[in-house]
Amino acid sequence: MLAVLGSYLLAPTDTKAQVRLPKLVSDGMVLQRDTNVNIWGWAAPGEKVALKFNGQTYQTATGKDGKWQISLPALKAGGLTSWILPPATALR
Repeated sequence: MLAVLGSYLLAPTDTKAQVRLPKLVSDGMVLQRDTNVNIWGWAAPGEKVALKFNGQTYQTATGKDGKWQISLPALKAGGLTSWILPPATALR
């Protein structure tokens, strides 16, 4: 399993564009190894969402229901990772 070192959720200044995550996504969470990992959440319908994970950027947009999901690639065991979910307003 891979421990996530310091996940950073940067709050946007525009509350209409706020990206939200489920409570289980937090600092110090553990990711399953050797399998894709889905990270999901909510934002305004049609909002662009990007996640920076281990130096790569993954992007998607929310559906009409405001839900979004990004699938991260499988990783090997051992080692610390970090990810950043920039504010939605930064993607406009």
